[in-house]
Amino acid sequence: GDNWEFKNNSSDKTSGGLYVKIPNDDGENRTVSFGKNTQFIGNSSIWLGGALGIEAAETVSLGDGALFQGNSSKADGGAVAVWTDSRNTSVTTGAVLNLGKTEFTGNTAANRGGALANLNNDEVATAYFNTVNIGAGSLFTGNKAKNGGAVYNDGIMTISGTTFKANEASGLGGAIYSANKSKLYVENSVFDNNNAVAEGALVAGTNTLETKIDNTVFSNNFAGDIGAVALFGKAGVISNSTFTGNRATYTLAERGDGAGALFVGSVSQSQVLNTTFSDNESGTVGGAV
Repeated sequence: GDNWEFKNNSSDKTSGGLYVKIPNDDGENRTVSFGKNTQFIGNSSIWLGGALGIEAAETVSLGDGALFQGNSSKADGGAVAVWTDSRNTSVTTGAVLNLGKTEFTGNTAANRGGALANLNNDEVATAYFNTVNIGAGSLFTGNKAKNGGAVYNDGIMTISGTTFKANEASGLGGAIYSANKSKLYVENSVFDNNNAVAEGALVAGTNTLETKIDNTVFSNNFAGDIGAVALFGKAGVISNSTFTGNRATYTLAERGDGAGALFVGSVSQSQVLNTTFSDNESGTVGGAV
């Protein structure tokens, strides 16, 4: 149904507002669907998912108009966390989270994913992954975490027509940190004025399997090191995109990698196609790249 509201709820463990766990052996119907205008406001948890936690399901869907505002986690996923547990033998496939036009504003996580964390098992990774699809017209603004100010991805994630604005990481990836054996696909989106210690907008880590960015604008993002995007992993492709006004502020004395807009790691197999760089700055080397 429409117009659900979860407000000012808390958990001493996971999922301050709503917890979803439907193992594979719980029958045929493993789908959870919400209609339009679901709101999660001011919820909190000690561990995963300040507002919404998904440990097991086939598909969880939220319709257009969903709002996650002012939620927090003392670990991962200030608003939403999707995760797997290799010790839980009743869960043998990953979950899919489908988000319609959704707003994430002012959510915080002490560790990963200020707004959203798509996780695998940290100790013994499962053979399957969770998938998160973020719908057109979505907005991430003012979210904060140590790594991945808005989003941390350790699975499969598709992002279309979404704006990331003024998100912040005290570590890496002001808007997005894609890690481990993840896959990330971004199209028709905008990253503006995000910031971090390194990688002001987006970082794809060394072991990532695939990162594709198409028709996307990176503007006015900044970090001490690498102003906007870093590609360290395999199979990175940036196409038909624009980098403008991004800044890496470290000086030579601070020994940064530089790169006002884009940094490509030495083992990365990445391509940059039909992409424009303008008015980017670096305090060390590589004003743009």
